[in-house]
Amino acid sequence: NLLQEKLLLVDTPGVNDLMQTRSEITYQYLPQADIILFVLDATSPMKFSEKLFLEQKILKHHRGKLICVLNKIDRLSSEECSESLQYCQKAFLDLGLKVEIFPLSAQQGYNQGDAQQGLEKLKQWILAHAVSHKQKLLFENSRLEGKRVLNRARQSVGLFEKALLLENQQLL
Repeated sequence: NLLQEKLLLVDTPGVNDLMQTRSEITYQYLPQADIILFVLDATSPMKFSEKLFLEQKILKHHRGKLICVLNKIDRLSSEECSESLQYCQKAFLDLGLKVEIFPLSAQQGYNQGDAQQGLEKLKQWILAHAVSHKQKLLFENSRLEGKRVLNRARQSVGLFEKALLLENQQLL
């Protein structure tokens, strides 16, 4: 369960929102996100505004955080679903992004009739990557804390050496 792993899920407004302030909310969350779940409509994937968002907001700083849900596949035939998936894969590659894409129906919770390939597969991917990311963060925080402690110890040793020199000079 995602919540048992203490993952915080934030559902932000879409990037096609007519109210600019709603889009700004989304943009403000990007630096804080460990994973960016980019949801596309399989019936009309990768609109110009979505490509623009990826180019302007994702490519420079967040490319390694992005995964994609190709939603509403229940509205497509198997052939149309394959075409939509191929189109998205090509669009991401054209932008220089290697992105994991999860075709599914959020309403039905499946991928072409197979529940194990739908939401469950997406949840397992998020859990695996979030736990891995948490471990990296813990390691990085521990490394930085160790560096901070080492620097303070060096400063203390430096002050102690100066104090010893002063005492020796005063003895002479």
